[in-house]
Amino acid sequence: MRLVFLQEAILGKFRKTFLILMGSVAVVLLIACANVGNLILAMFLARRKEIAIRL
Repeated sequence: MRLVFLQEAILGKFRKTFLILMGSVAVVLLIACANVGNLILAMFLARRKEIAIRL
C-alpha cells in the first residue's frame, strides 16, 4: 500500500497542462470582465447629460 496526495492522484502527469489551462481561463475571464466594465462605463457616459438634467 502506498500513500499518495489526492492532488497527485487526480492530476498525475497532467499537472503542467492543467496549470496552463487554468491560467488561460483566468486570462479570458479577466478580458471578459474588462469588456463588461467598459460597456457599463460607455453607457454611463452616454447618459451623463440625461442624469444631470434629472438631478
